[in-house]
Amino acid sequence: MNGISEQKAAIHASTETEPVNCAICREKPGSNGPMVKTICNHSYDETCLVTWRKINDTCPLCRTNLSNRTIARPDSHDTLLQEIARVDAVGRSNASRLFNQGVRLTDQELHDTLLTAILRDDYSGYTNAQLLIDQGARLTDQELHDTLLSALRRSDTLGRYKAKLLISLGATLTRQELHDALLLALQSKDDNGYQMAILLIQMGATLTRQELHDSLLAELHSEYANLDCSFAQLLIDLGATLTPQELHDNLLSAISRKDQRGRHNARLLIKLGATLTAQEIDDNLLSARRRQDHDGNESVRILTDPGTRLTTVEINSNKPCQA
Repeated sequence: MNGISEQKAAIHASTETEPVNCAICREKPGSNGPMVKTICNHSYDETCLVTWRKINDTCPLCRTNLSNRTIARPDSHDTLLQEIARVDAVGRSNASRLFNQGVRLTDQELHDTLLTAILRDDYSGYTNAQLLIDQGARLTDQELHDTLLSALRRSDTLGRYKAKLLISLGATLTRQELHDALLLALQSKDDNGYQMAILLIQMGATLTRQELHDSLLAELHSEYANLDCSFAQLLIDLGATLTPQELHDNLLSAISRKDQRGRHNARLLIKLGATLTAQEIDDNLLSARRRQDHDGNESVRILTDPGTRLTTVEINSNKPCQA
């Protein structure tokens, strides 16, 4: 509601023993929403006061300036805290409704509830954190740093979501922390690890040339790596390279795997310049054609690609590893 969303002062509970009519609409209490009390101790229907403040941000009776002054039902503040503490969809919905009605928390309360939410090990805590951030909740730089490190160590979808949320609030890491987190993400061998690696690279994470080289070799040799070679391609995009001999040996190993990952590896290595001798191609072609299945046919296509074979000069010079 306009005007109310930025109010932060203390809530004043009603001390009147008898209900009074709303001084704006002159009707009985509660005719236009629940009764609320201003900082100057005057009562109005909530809807009436909200409408009034769109025109004039002073009390209709005493002209007290209501800027940055909170209004709420006496029990609304505690109710809001209770709904946030529920950390479920119903509590979140109720909390959002109370925020929309103008109920506010102090900066310290927003901070404490946000920290509690972001540290929870479930998606309800994450979504509660989003709600509180929308209301102005913030963490200190040290808290942002520490919770971001914790989120990155999770290596799961929730950890990645939390990391993005914290980064949007200004969380940062040192170069060494980014480096270590990237190595950890690359070791996961799953899509979430890949997405986490992308996020860290966007933050500035880097690896040494040797680490890129070793990580690429490990990825090519892994039995559990993702089928589409996205990790290997990511490493190559970061500058990972192999020697001509490593390209040759890994291409020969990839062809010998006779599975989908092997074929993906083979195509990737050929793009990098890996080749085989005519004899190596002929030996593997014979095996692939005997299979008479889809995998065998795919292997035949790779082996008969002109780019897979070394030139006669290279074969005769006994340098099968030179691309």
